[in-house]
Amino acid sequence: MEEEGLNPYVLGRRRKRRRLLVIIGVIVVVIVAIPIGWILITFASYAYQFKTTGTAPTPDELRLQSSAASVAANTQVTQQDLLALKPTSIAPELGLRSARVTLVEFVDYQCPFCARNAHVIRRIMQDYEDRVRFLIRDYPVIDPTGGSREVALAANCILAQGQEAYWRFHDQYFTDLNQSSPEALRQLAASANVRMEEYDACMESRKYDMKIDNDIDVGKRVGVSGTPTFFVNGAKVQGYLDEALLRQILDQTLESLPQ
Repeated sequence: MEEEGLNPYVLGRRRKRRRLLVIIGVIVVVIVAIPIGWILITFASYAYQFKTTGTAPTPDELRLQSSAASVAANTQVTQQDLLALKPTSIAPELGLRSARVTLVEFVDYQCPFCARNAHVIRRIMQDYEDRVRFLIRDYPVIDPTGGSREVALAANCILAQGQEAYWRFHDQYFTDLNQSSPEALRQLAASANVRMEEYDACMESRKYDMKIDNDIDVGKRVGVSGTPTFFVNGAKVQGYLDEALLRQILDQTLESLPQ
């Protein structure tokens, strides 16, 4: 053998080097295998669906299907997580507070995907209001010191006068995201039938700036990086969710809960 007669010190160093190379090789194989495995699984999924239906899922559909599966699997939500997500101040809400599922959405009012989801949520909550509680938290990220912040501030000033006023504002605002000037927001507030003197005083004092900052801080702590971001009983799903997928997520979450 080549190693026979070698100094034990040299021999020991060679063996350590070999073990290190083996460990590095295993790590490299794992790193390379993960993306390759994902590509093969994705390709297999495309091929199977195309063979059986004549169509293939889009990358977005595959991503959303994965999100649905991960949400359904996440049933071990700590009370601390839920307490962090549920606002301690005023917040727009729909559904019963006793509902078994809490759906929290972090929203930027100038986000077009939030606007698309706004109409989906309104339709869905008509069917799930006894089983799902829906809450909105502010996360002005597109223009955090400008338009996004001002619309969030106006929304909170309107909300201060009641949930019904807020949801009238919500439904009207999300038909046109360009309604972010002070004049346009004031007109929306008037259309929501709020007391305008109180609204004007609230906007001038910027009463809810601290509440918005708190929402942002909570969002950052729980991993929000963009809008919309949803939490279904604490499990995060990021990005626009169409109606079919959101219903699937809610149904799977409800089914996973103990009876």
